[in-house]
Amino acid sequence: MKRLTGDSRTDAAIILEAVLREHQRSTDLTNQAAGSYRDQRDFGLLRELVGGVLRRMQALEAIVGPHVGRGLENTRPLLKMILLGHAYQAVFLDRIPAHARVSGAVNAARRLDGEKGAGFVNAVTRSVERLADGNPGRLLDGLTPWQLLSIPPVFMEHIRLAHGGVPGADDLARLASPSPISVRIRHRGESRERALAALAATGTVATPGEFAPDCMILDSGAILATDAVPSLVIPQDQASQLVAMALGPLDGANVLDMCCGVGIKTSQILDMSDQATVTAVDTDSAKLDRNKELCRAMGLAKPRVLGADATALPAAMEGTFDAVLLDAPCTGAGTIRRRPEVRYARSAADFGQAALLQKALLESALRMVRPGGRVVFATCSFSPTEGRDVLAAVLGARPGYELVETGLPTALESPDHTVTILPWAFEMDGFFIAAIRRCP
Repeated sequence: MKRLTGDSRTDAAIILEAVLREHQRSTDLTNQAAGSYRDQRDFGLLRELVGGVLRRMQALEAIVGPHVGRGLENTRPLLKMILLGHAYQAVFLDRIPAHARVSGAVNAARRLDGEKGAGFVNAVTRSVERLADGNPGRLLDGLTPWQLLSIPPVFMEHIRLAHGGVPGADDLARLASPSPISVRIRHRGESRERALAALAATGTVATPGEFAPDCMILDSGAILATDAVPSLVIPQDQASQLVAMALGPLDGANVLDMCCGVGIKTSQILDMSDQATVTAVDTDSAKLDRNKELCRAMGLAKPRVLGADATALPAAMEGTFDAVLLDAPCTGAGTIRRRPEVRYARSAADFGQAALLQKALLESALRMVRPGGRVVFATCSFSPTEGRDVLAAVLGARPGYELVETGLPTALESPDHTVTILPWAFEMDGFFIAAIRRCP
């Protein structure tokens, strides 16, 4: 990825191109850019452009395409992102005047592609503005609802399955709006007070999350540019925080974090239960290193780490854990608002392939837990294919295990004790969460 410049429009194009070409996470790259911005208004525009272009990409391509003689598909990727960013500002950010939209796009093109690129972008953006003629809303005329919302058919099918039909217009429109800026603050004592003080010092308005006690919903990303991250505050969606909470009380427990990644939930477990012993497993040694470093930076106990395939853990580990957390790899469909690029990165086959891996992982998790112990199975997806169907298939073939209450707020839990969070119904990521007890 090219080096960021500190200019919102230029950096938005750089990040968007990296997200779509290199399959990096938009949230990660945007959060990493926070340190380059002293003015939160500029950083806010960067966040808005990155997320907005991804959420409205099909509509923006339909708007810009007719103004590019050689075809938008033949335009250099960075210049294409600048043009889509201009169109997004014109249609969806009416507080930015036309001259600022055009000059900002031209200057971004000049930084990234010299005078030739600047001239091309100048011609296209002025053509778009002439068509708008002071009423940018007319640029949306003739677009279908699916173009406007930029929800590909494969995602629409899984939305329909999860909702029990096509959601209403208001619910679908919510999928085109950004998710809140959510962080997890330290769980207890002095560290918690210091986290709250750090938020206040940046002038951030922090509102407690509705469901997770360590969640704060922020009115800006100012804290992300400070050294309070990750020692006191860590970016984490509220729904993601609920997953570790479903493990229940863990003081003194022997806990297995099966697909630990970089340690967001490993650190959460250790922060909630400082007497717990956590074994963190992942196939990626670099992620395990980041896991350990995150826990160290937060002043937490050091997890045990194991580089291994979680579907084939050593037999000696079977039946030895009081609690097992399986936040299984999935399509990430539930992050469609926070990471809108996911909607373009998944095919119909991806959902079935993810489910096969989840079944193997859940079978392994059930082997690891001791009699009377608890397994939490979760996916950051709202699709029944990746959550409910996997759970039913595995438990149906394995007697001796039972679904139990998650312990999460009753407003979220279904009569069968599972939790399905729909991102168009709540202001957080979509998730499936279930708690399973191994019968003694």
